[in-house]
Amino acid sequence: MHITKLAGAFAMMLALWVGSSAINAQAAEHTRADRDFVMKATQAGDAELAAARAQLSSRDATIRAYARRMIVDHTAANTELGQLAEQKGIPYSHANVSVSSQPGNPQGSTTTRATGGATSRAMSSRAYMQKEVRDHQAVIALFKGEAHNGTDRDIEVFVGNTLQTLQGHLKMAQDYLAGRHITMPPLAPPAENNMQPIKPSPKPG
Repeated sequence: MHITKLAGAFAMMLALWVGSSAINAQAAEHTRADRDFVMKATQAGDAELAAARAQLSSRDATIRAYARRMIVDHTAANTELGQLAEQKGIPYSHANVSVSSQPGNPQGSTTTRATGGATSRAMSSRAYMQKEVRDHQAVIALFKGEAHNGTDRDIEVFVGNTLQTLQGHLKMAQDYLAGRHITMPPLAPPAENNMQPIKPSPKPG
């Protein structure tokens, strides 16, 4: 009887140790640098979305098209990063994501909280694009820093996949300011490799 009790106690201690090891292993997947990146990246996405929504009423058709592109891409990026953060128990900005509020649940809800977060006022076309250049340069530096310093493999994959999109945004803003044609993928891609060239207004307002 005494041996049976000892065996039971040992089994319980072993189960607790295994569970604790699994929790510690999960926590070890990401560092403080990863956690800081997630919060800063989602907040940067919030600011980007607020600025883009403010430009949807611009008289400049190019700016409206660019703003719509920013809304689609940054909402997608924030949602994907938010899903990763939920799985890993990392704090993040919830303003522009579509994920469950239950940590560890990778499945998104059907509602995107796209009305929260920062608000922004409409700017002139040129001022908006100048801000886009500055902001995208800053967020690209943030992503490159995470690629260099981060330890979480899933976040590393997200960074690699998203960097190209951010660099594309930066190039579009730079092209606009230089008076060059802007080429961006359509919001609802029809045929493969079908791109939409957009010529900036002669005199940005």
